[in-house]
Amino acid sequence: MYNAFTGLCTPGSYLKTGTFGAALAPTTTEGDLFAPAACDTNDGFTFVTSGTLSACIKVSSVPMTYSNAHAHCLSLGAHLYVSRSIERFYLLPGSLVYIIGLTDLAKEGIFVWEDNGYVITESLKSSLFEPGEPNNSNSNEDCVIVVFWGLGIFAKDYACEGNEFQFVCERPLVL
Repeated sequence: MYNAFTGLCTPGSYLKTGTFGAALAPTTTEGDLFAPAACDTNDGFTFVTSGTLSACIKVSSVPMTYSNAHAHCLSLGAHLYVSRSIERFYLLPGSLVYIIGLTDLAKEGIFVWEDNGYVITESLKSSLFEPGEPNNSNSNEDCVIVVFWGLGIFAKDYACEGNEFQFVCERPLVL
């Protein structure tokens, strides 16, 4: 447990037991609890981290359509990469275009994350998509790619089938 006041870590700190045996996290005056996370690196997955952000990912070596990329990730016990912040996208290797786990396949204009079915927040949507996107061009753009451009990143919707891009599979971290 890290205590910002003293600047010390206390190895072996314990969690207090609460009602019905539930563990209670430390209070803010006691410190911040850091739980180690592990990445199942079988099948070529890698643990990536930057600051407080981390992920267990596998970058594709072969471009695929959305449906093939989605199925490939599922076969590895993973899902297409998701991010609830712009900063988390920078865990990915730059200079490429990637299919991500964000689509509006279920309902046009409502983009949901593949891992939990939650709708993307308006603030992230407006900062992630480039101006004029998503635009559902030709009424068939339901999948999303992220593009690293210079020092920035932006998203575009695209037709899920008939287009092949690299993609990133993500496994949950094991605590």
